[in-house]
Amino acid sequence: MRVSLLRRSGSKTPAALVLARACQLERAAAEALVTRLGVVPRSFETDEAEQVVRSLRAVGVEAETLVGPATAQRRCEEHSTLESAGSCRVCGAALCVVCVEAAPGPLCTECLRKQRRRLAFRNLRVALLVVLMAFVGLWAWARQRRLDGRTQWQRPLLVSVVLVSQTAPRGAVLERWRAATEALGVWVTRESNRYRPPALWAPVQFTLEQAAVVETLPTAPESAQETVSFERALDEVDRSVGVRRNDATLYVVLSTKARQVEGIGEAGGRRGLIFAGLDASEVTLESVALVHELFHCLGASDKYDEAGHALVPSGLVAPAQEPLFPQPAAEVMVGEVPTGPTEGEPIRSLDQVQVGPVTARELRW
Repeated sequence: MRVSLLRRSGSKTPAALVLARACQLERAAAEALVTRLGVVPRSFETDEAEQVVRSLRAVGVEAETLVGPATAQRRCEEHSTLESAGSCRVCGAALCVVCVEAAPGPLCTECLRKQRRRLAFRNLRVALLVVLMAFVGLWAWARQRRLDGRTQWQRPLLVSVVLVSQTAPRGAVLERWRAATEALGVWVTRESNRYRPPALWAPVQFTLEQAAVVETLPTAPESAQETVSFERALDEVDRSVGVRRNDATLYVVLSTKARQVEGIGEAGGRRGLIFAGLDASEVTLESVALVHELFHCLGASDKYDEAGHALVPSGLVAPAQEPLFPQPAAEVMVGEVPTGPTEGEPIRSLDQVQVGPVTARELRW
């Protein structure tokens, strides 16, 4: 014997309590059956069915008994008194009409719990990723703001110079580089004063730090993997000599091998590096290379062509001069004194080097 719910008037709660007792259901499941207003998915004995109908009519639900053949349907895994109206799409467990409509899919309670756990874990990972990305973005923004603030020139920039070699540099080498760093400070002040009103302090304060003795000299990176190793090597150098927090660090890699002075600089960053001879008798070119790489860190760009000659007009210190060549000095981001459109003379002293108008604008002078 079946019970059919035809129409409901008033609150569904009393009717749900009737079905909860009759079908041994929780109140929420019984309320779902009342809401559907269909055939209750359970067979009753005749007397029991009639009693359920009387109880439902007493609380305002029009109901009637239905006579039908016995069914051999499976029972719901969650509500064992109700017959199956479907199967879980994941594990195949029998589901009654309450479960089918309650869970999307449809899914049994256990599969729904697993799905929600997976979704919660996924959402947690997404949230953590968003937080991490926001943190990295905020850190990068703050770092870039600090780096960009260097060229506001509201205070002296603190720049460390670190000699890196496989053997401890001799006293004469240290004195040579100490004098060079002092000369660089004077030179930057002189060039800054050509474009800006003289300040009460030197724009850049160079400090020669303790020399770092390493087993393997840093080499210029040529790939992303080598860049990581390169940065780690410089981090180790910083720790070994106790480099303080500063605006930029310039590393001078000293080697006994005869090689042309060359360097690399982190564009807009905090690190510059040059390669130089350990026993060089004078360090003019090395000094120019140092300030060249420092200016890269501060946002200045190279101003020479593939052959190493000055670009016109950005690589000239006097682009309005007539006749244009020879130029009075070398542009610091070029490295030679232009004597013609594709010609130049080597630098012999720091006095032959100047900051051109384009570089001055890049430095916000």
